Amino acid sequence: MKLPNPLSWSASVGALFFAWLLQFTVIPRWFLTPGRPDLVFLVIAIVILLNRKGWGPYLFAATGGLMVDLITFRFLGLNVLLMLLVAVVLLRVLQAFTRVSLALAVILTTSCSLMIEVVRGLMALIGGISVGGISGFGAIVLTTTLYNGVMMTILFFIALHLLPNKLVLMIQK
Repeated sequence: MKLPNPLSWSASVGALFFAWLLQFTVIPRWFLTPGRPDLVFLVIAIVILLNRKGWGPYLFAATGGLMVDLITFRFLGLNVLLMLLVAVVLLRVLQAFTRVSLALAVILTTSCSLMIEVVRGLMALIGGISVGGISGFGAIVLTTTLYNGVMMTILFFIALHLLPNKLVLMIQK
């Protein structure tokens, strides 16, 4: 199995760390709604969509999940499993496609986001964490999924247009 390019993965880890910092410092102050965008999930999804070779996406997803688990410290290991599940789902679906369009990226990540938020919400309800009943649960799940869909549209568009065309074509082969 070929090892991933260390330069592209180091940049990805830097983006993941930056998203992690924003998600737990700035985002809670900016978004006062029940749900918030999950920047760590979005960075993981973008990296998987653009670089889907070898074992790197799985390791990257597990790293992102572990970072979230360590700061939230609830249900340790849940986010690792969820992000690995996202990696498996995205990589299996993407086997049928040679290139990833913006529409495909948004549909796939919004679906994965809905799955993640439902599992997190159910675990919160099971764990006795108050989410405001079924209506609060629905508000959190739907607003987070909507935010993630909108943010994915913006971020994936930026990722496709900021990267040089040769790099995008090389990654998507």
